[in-house]
Amino acid sequence: MKKGLGKMEKKKIESRANTVLEAINYDPNSPYVDAVKLARSFGFCVTEADNLSATEDGSVYVSEDGCEKKIVVNNNRSFEYKRFIITHELSHYFLHYPGSGRLFMHRENITGKDTEENDADYMAACLLMPEKSFSSKYKDFKSQFKNPYTPAIKLQQIFRTPMESVCRRIEEVC
Repeated sequence: MKKGLGKMEKKKIESRANTVLEAINYDPNSPYVDAVKLARSFGFCVTEADNLSATEDGSVYVSEDGCEKKIVVNNNRSFEYKRFIITHELSHYFLHYPGSGRLFMHRENITGKDTEENDADYMAACLLMPEKSFSSKYKDFKSQFKNPYTPAIKLQQIFRTPMESVCRRIEEVC
C-alpha cells in the first residue's frame, strides 16, 4: 500500500486547492481561511459531535443524490485541529468524489494512513496555509527573528492550524 505523495501528485493537489481558493475569492493579504465558511460555500453543513470515539476526528457525507452534504467534527478537538479536520473532510470531496453517488469517509487520529488520507491531509494544508502567502510570511519571520522556532509559532498564530501541520508545511514549501 502506497503511503506518501509524489511531487506530481503534490502539484496536482496544490493546483486543485488554488482553484478552490480562487472560487471563494481568497485574498492572500488576509491569509486566514475560515474553514466553516469555506465548507458552507460548497453547500456543506458543518456540525460538531460529542459521541465520536477518542481516535475519530470527523467525517464527510454526501447523499446519493448529492443534495445532502455534511461534515462532522469531533467536539473534543482544539479549535486549530477542528479547522484542519473540516478542510481535510472537504478535501475528500474535492479529491475523491466522482460527482455522483454517495460519499462517506472519516478521519481517524492514527499513524500509517493510506494514500487517500495523506492526499486529503496535504490538500487541507494547502487550503489553510496557501503556498504563496505562507512562504512569504515564513521568509519575513525568519529574517526578523533569531530564534529558529519563532517563525513557526508566528505562522501558527496567523493560520490557526496545529503546530504539527505548520512544521510540515514549512518543510513542504519553504
